[in-house]
Amino acid sequence: MAVRTAYDPTAGEVLTAVNLEKMAGGWIGYEQVITNQGPFGPADTDLTGLSVAVTVGAGRRIRVSCLVTLAVGLAAGRLHLNINEGATVLQHSEEDQGLNGYTTVELSAVLTPTAGVHTYKLQAGASTGTTATLSASATGPAYILVEDLGSA
Repeated sequence: MAVRTAYDPTAGEVLTAVNLEKMAGGWIGYEQVITNQGPFGPADTDLTGLSVAVTVGAGRRIRVSCLVTLAVGLAAGRLHLNINEGATVLQHSEEDQGLNGYTTVELSAVLTPTAGVHTYKLQAGASTGTTATLSASATGPAYILVEDLGSA
């Protein structure tokens, strides 16, 4: 893997467009929800309000991350959470939980997408025979965040 050096200015140096392009752009998209959703079963289900469209510049590296708390219902089972772009799963997590168990999931995917608009979303589900519910509140929101990490 190539070693990358971040822009490191010296005293009196002018910040040029070339050097500015090397810098991280910060967050470029964020959505959160503060209300519960569900229950939903084994099919991957889009989490309402946890989808974000962002415009990515050419040659940029981004990170899509999320924090979601899921609760299992009906019977013990496996809960899963995906970060998707359309139908493509970019990152996936699964965890077994006992009846009435909760799990807080943090996921991230680092990508170098093509330039243009990209929409990222969260999906959740549960194993056959149980259900999953998104647990969110004002003091414990669920979110999806997209950050520009800099040039690829």
